[in-house]
Amino acid sequence: MSGFRGAGHFYDQYREVIVGEKGAIFVTQDGGKSWERKVSPKEISLFDVVLYGENQGIAIGVLGLILQTSDGGKTWSQIDSPVKDSLIAAKVTDRSTILVGARGTFLVSTDENKTF
Repeated sequence: MSGFRGAGHFYDQYREVIVGEKGAIFVTQDGGKSWERKVSPKEISLFDVVLYGENQGIAIGVLGLILQTSDGGKTWSQIDSPVKDSLIAAKVTDRSTILVGARGTFLVSTDENKTF
């Protein structure tokens, strides 16, 4: 994946998901030896991805795009977003998901990403 610009996050020493421009989502199951491209519901840039739990993940990007996975990054679905500003950073804690974006955007979900 040399030359790829984006953000990535590891589930463990073998499984990682990276995201980038035009909805790029790549997953490795072997510590980066091989990568598989996954389908994004939108072909717009993604800026951050956070993986948590056994197979959960959330990815964020331009125009308030929020994607989630519950199968280790194999498939992704879009979550309703209350904003249209770009979301640039994500953090998942034991009790909530926090998303930070442009123009002071700050979103929090305490119901497993059902609402922000």
